Amino acid sequence: MLPTARRPRVARSIYDRLERKYGSQNVFRDVDSVPAGVRFPDWIQQKLSLSKIMIVLIGSEWLEILDEHKRRRLDLTDDWVRQEIHMALLSGIPIIPVLLQGARMPSKNELPSSIDKLADFQFAEVTDRRWDYDMGELIKGIDYLMSLH
Repeated sequence: MLPTARRPRVARSIYDRLERKYGSQNVFRDVDSVPAGVRFPDWIQQKLSLSKIMIVLIGSEWLEILDEHKRRRLDLTDDWVRQEIHMALLSGIPIIPVLLQGARMPSKNELPSSIDKLADFQFAEVTDRRWDYDMGELIKGIDYLMSLH
């Protein structure tokens, strides 16, 4: 499961690389994979129930993204990124936070309490400068977690 990052090109590139490695049937991206007419909450829950790993893409502004009313999105209980992370935590799905382009890992006190355990997971980094190396390390982490199941 790959929640959409706010930087769609980077998210798409990561998704494409993982899809080539693991196959399209084994990589799910919340924005691309939802068929028209499907009820989004049901679709996400179904896909999460089948997921073995979640990758959360975190850009440098991830904590500060605001909605149209200037409220921090992660603080809103109806924010889908927050809900997906919360569902994964409740389900015990391993999470790999992926820090994009020099973003830093959020601390527990910067996250809503429903997802503050995200800060406990070891992160991976993906940058343009070290793209191939970073993606190789991310894939090693995924392979390791997959070997545990």
